[in-house]
Amino acid sequence: MANFDEIRKKLEGNELNRGYISEMIQQYDSLSVKIALLANASLKKLFNPYWIGCPPGIFLSYKWNGVGSRDYVQKLYDYLTALGYHVFFDRNELSEDADTYSEVPEFIANVTNCQYYLLTADYITARSGKTSWIYDEYQQAIALVNRGRICLVPVLVEEGGTTDFFTKENTIILAKDI
Repeated sequence: MANFDEIRKKLEGNELNRGYISEMIQQYDSLSVKIALLANASLKKLFNPYWIGCPPGIFLSYKWNGVGSRDYVQKLYDYLTALGYHVFFDRNELSEDADTYSEVPEFIANVTNCQYYLLTADYITARSGKTSWIYDEYQQAIALVNRGRICLVPVLVEEGGTTDFFTKENTIILAKDI
């Protein structure tokens, strides 16, 4: 059984080759190939000498909970961009039918271009025991936090969304109003 690094190396240079990606999915599995493609997209940006950008970059990570959450995060995006930040928000940068093998990993890799990873704290409890692109995005951000490359900014948008790690003392609370 191949590990992610072996799959990643086999995919290097073929990230946009749908036929080759399909072969890799048949040989391994879809999730392993997606994670390897995310790693390749991230590695391309990880050594980017311009990761400390001007304006500073913020990656918005949020729990999808219907149109209400999307509209709320759009307000947050509008507020932050008005302050001069460059904000990565999936709704504005990915089409609804974005290719999950090339476009989504490229978007998620933008975490490495940011100085701040804004995470809604209620997202942590919602993803417990599950895997998804959002989970992979969070893991990438935490790896960057641990290297001192990015600051994690927890934001509470729902009452009662705190955890042992995200407490009311270390979280920006926007549950009542942005």
